[in-house]
Amino acid sequence: GKPAASTASSAIATSNSARDDALKSLLEWSAKNSISRGKGVTVSPSSKNVGGGVGVRINRKTKAGSEVMRIPYNMILSSRELQLDLSEEASDVVLNSLKEDGLDTYASEFFLMLRVLEVYVAHKTGIEGADEYDDFGPWLESLPTTFDMGIYFDSTERSYLPQLAAKLLDLQERQLAAFRKAFSALVDQEERYQVLTSSDKDDIVKWAFSIVFSRSWRSPSNPDDARIVPIADCFNHGDSANVIVEEPEGAYGPTEVLLKSDVDKDTELLLSYGPGYDPSRFLVIFGFFDETVEEVFCGVAINGPSDEQIELGCTDRSKMIYRSDGAIANSVWDTVLYTTLSQVPEEQQLFFEAYKSGDAEQFQALHRKYRLEVAAALRNHAEQVLATEYRVPSDKELASINIKEHRRLNMILRHNRFMRRVFETVKERLEHIISMEVDKRRKLMQEEEDTSSDS
Repeated sequence: GKPAASTASSAIATSNSARDDALKSLLEWSAKNSISRGKGVTVSPSSKNVGGGVGVRINRKTKAGSEVMRIPYNMILSSRELQLDLSEEASDVVLNSLKEDGLDTYASEFFLMLRVLEVYVAHKTGIEGADEYDDFGPWLESLPTTFDMGIYFDSTERSYLPQLAAKLLDLQERQLAAFRKAFSALVDQEERYQVLTSSDKDDIVKWAFSIVFSRSWRSPSNPDDARIVPIADCFNHGDSANVIVEEPEGAYGPTEVLLKSDVDKDTELLLSYGPGYDPSRFLVIFGFFDETVEEVFCGVAINGPSDEQIELGCTDRSKMIYRSDGAIANSVWDTVLYTTLSQVPEEQQLFFEAYKSGDAEQFQALHRKYRLEVAAALRNHAEQVLATEYRVPSDKELASINIKEHRRLNMILRHNRFMRRVFETVKERLEHIISMEVDKRRKLMQEEEDTSSDS
């Protein structure tokens, strides 16, 4: 999948002087360990960066394909390397525990969490035999200790989450509970983790879990290997990313970050943390809202879709989108028309055959014929979304909330207001279409009446 990391604006210690010291140590450490940066590439705080904090910038005009960063394999934290270090028995304990909770697909993230914990133990306790991991001390010291991701939302903040975000948060909480359980089972097997005393174990597991899910990605060369790539985890997210992660020498070679496009002088370099059409995902997994996003998932869900509906795009969220200007993707129109035509099976079959064969004339004729019904169905769906999702408080309700006590609420409400604007814009566009289609039908009926009365 696409890389996913946390916003670097929250990646470094909180006060500016502490942040600058941690960043200086991090960059000295990276240079000493052969982590290289391209000409003019800086990792630094700037008010121009996304989030106004730390990010990666380039201070010279540079061509697409140029190398921005190179991180040697020995400086990458890898779930696969950790799993190879574990005894088969210990590995089985983890996998069986996660399987019991139906979350064994996240085993790679669990093993990466263990790697982070080993770095923590080595650095904080100086435990014998852990010297190789203490090499990561400056990186560890640069990591955040507070987070804005879903598992940290309080009850007031959670009460404003839309349904999709609430489902993602439920998964995140189940993941954390499963990781805690698997970790407890592992501690009985592996002495090296017993140094994490029971009093702080839950907190340290939650911290390491948060680091992994906000800063890691699956290796492009080996999708079973979850990785954290130091320094490359300082890139902020951009829906229109201008850098890409590659592993040109395969799974055991260096990780390279390359420019996807030509860039001008003084440009922030941005990495995609995943598709932007699901802003709720960023809210829960990373703890930020990307206000630059131009397309969002329309929320139209078909229960038990047929092969034909799937082929029309109904299960592909990247096709089932609304634009922020109110434009509606073709797949949305196609899917809803096909579903509407279930009342007229002959025309439904005709429509799908026209789609498959590329018969544009027949395809568009059916779209024109049922434009009113499809627009009305989509308008009703948009009204339902606006009535039940993306809640924003009234002025009176807002006055009764102490925003300082709920520091993530503003971010959630910005997200909700943005989503409401998109759905309201779509609804306005649909109402305009409905109005025009109703006028057309009235005119047609009038013409038919005039013709019949003439005869």
